[in-house]
Amino acid sequence: EAVQKGIELLHKVNVPASWADAKDAPKADVKDRSKFLTDFVDVINAQDGDSLPVSAFKGM
Repeated sequence: EAVQKGIELLHKVNVPASWADAKDAPKADVKDRSKFLTDFVDVINAQDGDSLPVSAFKGM
């Protein structure tokens, strides 16, 4: 039933053509960031968490 409802409730979302050239906001210049943020959170937020080896989590 859930799959059927999903199909029935599909709707078109119009995306402006200008979004094709959208630029990311500049990264904030943040000083004194913790090792946890730079070594883990930033990597995970960049959708690259699979690149972190298991050994990186030792001692957490």
